[in-house]
Amino acid sequence: PEVVGLVCCAALAALFLTWGDSEVPSDPADAEAWNKIKQEWPLLTTADTLIALQAMLRLPLVASATFRLGSACCSGGGEGD
Repeated sequence: PEVVGLVCCAALAALFLTWGDSEVPSDPADAEAWNKIKQEWPLLTTADTLIALQAMLRLPLVASATFRLGSACCSGGGEGD
């Protein structure tokens, strides 16, 4: 289940990154700077991209930990019997 969640997040992130930005700055200097940034960093253009990817990857991690919490508490592993 964890791998499926990670694959889904990766596919969604790839889809969002391939759509890219459709808005071009109107100022020629801004457009030139933005094109240079996109040329140097084609996928991870801004820090917001990394923050969004991190947030997307947290969801399967938290879901996995939450679903496995019940089995970990009731299994008795770690108690000194």
